[in-house]
Amino acid sequence: MECSTKKAKHSRKARTEIVTSVLCAAAALGSVDIVGMLLDSGAAINNGMTTDGVLTGTPLSVACENGHMDVVRLLLDGRADVSSCSPAQAAGKNNHDGIVELVSGFHLDS
Repeated sequence: MECSTKKAKHSRKARTEIVTSVLCAAAALGSVDIVGMLLDSGAAINNGMTTDGVLTGTPLSVACENGHMDVVRLLLDGRADVSSCSPAQAAGKNNHDGIVELVSGFHLDS
């Protein structure tokens, strides 16, 4: 049985997309344990979900949008990109003022 290099690259890409989707879903649901486990296993913290080639959210932006302060802190501690998908705006549109302050302060301090 031969292994195609093209197939192997596709498999790696598919795995990355799956992990990104799970990480974004866990962040959106506020699951600190799952987000932490995925980050510990090397998940790409700044990869985002895409729909038809358009970035629709990163783990940080979906955690901000859904008001999950503990997940936001975990992602910021993991060096999530605060400029991606405007996390402060995502939090602000749902009146999560504490997260807006946290993300804005982190942006200024980093």
